[in-house]
Amino acid sequence: MTFLDRLRQEHPEFIGEKFPGGVAICPEDCGYEKSTPCGAMTVGQFDASACMACWEREVPDTSSAADAAPSPQGEGREGGGGHG
Repeated sequence: MTFLDRLRQEHPEFIGEKFPGGVAICPEDCGYEKSTPCGAMTVGQFDASACMACWEREVPDTSSAADAAPSPQGEGREGGGGHG
């Protein structure tokens, strides 16, 4: 899951074309990560592509890692049961 996916689920009101870069806030503003330097703001200029690149990063602690674990276990049970 990306930071943007999470924001879309939890705070869709902060996403839209009316915001520079398509998003009104940074991941740290939502508590998604600790304070990090914003690569989208440089000397008074905003870089929308850098903003979106930041939001499209994978969230380190998401359920996607947990979701990946049950799948092999489920497949193992089915496969193991059929072969044992």
